[in-house]
Amino acid sequence: MRHIEKVLLPILLLLSVIPLYAQQETERDSLVRLIEAKAASLEDTNGVQYRKVIGPARFLHNDTYLLCDTALWEVKSNIIHAIGHVQIIQENTFLTSDKIDYFVEQDLAQFRGHLVELFDKDGNVLRTNYLDYNTKDSIAVYYNGGAMRGTDGNLIESLNGRYVSHEKTFYFYNDVEMFTDSVFIKSDELRYNTESDRVFFGKGTTAWQEENILTTESGYLDRPSNTFHFDRESYIMTADQELWSDTLIYDRNNGIARLYGNIQILDTVQSAIAFADFAEYLPDERRITLSDTPSVALYTVENEIRDTIFFRADTIIYHTERFCDIDSATVALAKERKKLADMDPLAVIEAENAAYLERMKHRSNMVGVSAEEAAAAAAGQQAESEEIKELHTGISAEADSTTVVADMPLQDSVAAIRPEPVQADTSSVAFIDAWHNVKLFRADFQAVCDSLVYTGIDSIARLYKEPVLWNDTINQITSDSIQLSFRNNALYKANMISNAFISAQEDSSHFNQVRGTEMIAFFKENDIYRFDAIGGASMIFFLREKDSLITTMNRKEGRIISARIKERKIQRIKYIEELKNDVYPTYNLTAEEKYLRGFVWFPERRPVSREEVCDRAVRKSLRREKECLELPLYSVADIYFKNEKETISEYRENLFGKSRDEATRTPDLHVPNVAR
Repeated sequence: MRHIEKVLLPILLLLSVIPLYAQQETERDSLVRLIEAKAASLEDTNGVQYRKVIGPARFLHNDTYLLCDTALWEVKSNIIHAIGHVQIIQENTFLTSDKIDYFVEQDLAQFRGHLVELFDKDGNVLRTNYLDYNTKDSIAVYYNGGAMRGTDGNLIESLNGRYVSHEKTFYFYNDVEMFTDSVFIKSDELRYNTESDRVFFGKGTTAWQEENILTTESGYLDRPSNTFHFDRESYIMTADQELWSDTLIYDRNNGIARLYGNIQILDTVQSAIAFADFAEYLPDERRITLSDTPSVALYTVENEIRDTIFFRADTIIYHTERFCDIDSATVALAKERKKLADMDPLAVIEAENAAYLERMKHRSNMVGVSAEEAAAAAAGQQAESEEIKELHTGISAEADSTTVVADMPLQDSVAAIRPEPVQADTSSVAFIDAWHNVKLFRADFQAVCDSLVYTGIDSIARLYKEPVLWNDTINQITSDSIQLSFRNNALYKANMISNAFISAQEDSSHFNQVRGTEMIAFFKENDIYRFDAIGGASMIFFLREKDSLITTMNRKEGRIISARIKERKIQRIKYIEELKNDVYPTYNLTAEEKYLRGFVWFPERRPVSREEVCDRAVRKSLRREKECLELPLYSVADIYFKNEKETISEYRENLFGKSRDEATRTPDLHVPNVAR
């Protein structure tokens, strides 16, 4: 009986003290109950009084269960030292460790064990070595490195962080690294809401997806819809392009991206920079639609000299295609258009005239020759032509194609006639459509029209609906439609189709003029050096005396008129067929006589500055800087989730190779300063 009392007395004493203690603390949230234990005793060590509880033991405080193998409860400081298989269980949170110090007055559990694990109700698990958990607020804070594995395998780590149970949110700070859905992410701060399954990014965020790199200062990933939302200083780098914007929404399921505010798209392959305040990118069509004050700069750099054309419109559609994927009818049409645009009608006519004169000369030489001699001469010409054919082909005229390979072995003859496999042309071709209120500007070249279509197949820009071109401010070109041909982004030819008109201002009241059904202007170093007026051509130009006074007007009319220009002055005129030429003194000319029919002058429509077309500052390329960024190493995950980290490392190596720098390095593409 005495033995039983000796064992039960401490337990009864302890159980009687707990309600008394709790009763004294009713005004404070420090009610602690020992729900279960094998034994308990009051002990005093070095003047410190504590209760020793032998378990398995179970405590209840703040609707939180504390389980452990052994507990030492300091009476005065009200601290519970829990040791062995420690667990804290709340409604939405479960923590485990091998030991904790629980400060009852502060509602604080300090985990300092070999491994601390925190589970939420969805099964996400956070692992660390240093964690503080407030049982009243249900907030966990960890230090010195921690890593979280999501229920579907996403991995997040950081040096510091916290978990707020009632928000169902994990917060990560300092050296944050994440891997989710094949995307590598680094950030200064990040939070993950498990209920919405959204990952929110803070400052210094960089994401890698295959060869693409994205950086931002704020945004989130909605994992259910697989959509990125970035809303501060967003930047994307692809293999060929760099994109900037204030806001970016990117749907990973279909690859569609929408950009808002201060957009710049740099395409180093096409030597183009696009600007807008709204853009939509459709990856299947490789198409970007720009609106809300869009503009584009096309640049070239030769001998370290930059040359840039800016243009704007209400809407600009820019897309690229691999040449091998372009419809064959589109390619054929573009090639035919280029063939016609490159044709020099004057040279063709001169060649035809020369051939005609040669035929006439030959016919005149044959007069008086007998039929037999003519036949012999014809036969001689035929023989000569056959000799020429043989000289060029190496096969006589009488030889049959089948006899050439008759003595070959069968396999050799088959190989001889089998065509070589044709390699698909995968080069990128650019297309640009600009709709309404189109304006172009370069220092020595400006244009306006309602719409513009550019095709990289033929490098021709077509201007429609009341197009006007200005060259060096004094030359104005108008037509029903205009085709501009470019070489290396430099204008070298303009074809004016229907009702073509060139005007050049001599002074405030005198204009040199050329009119034709069609007209071609030739450019060299961005200046007109020749023009051809074709079909009902008319021309007026004014002559100056030595004192620079304009005293004479010269008017010419013919079927085709061609003029050479040097130092902006007409130096030489060619004409086809009879030319009507009249000279008039200017002093008695009426106002109507000074102008050809259809003359108009549009100084008010000409863009006078680059800012009128594109007033945006040009961002410099960040490609070299971004390529130097290091991918996440997941060193904390290597401690707490070694298998998962090894899987990520294997994926990374397959994607980038052992040396990412070598795998992702691209040529050094120089992007010029095109601010002016």
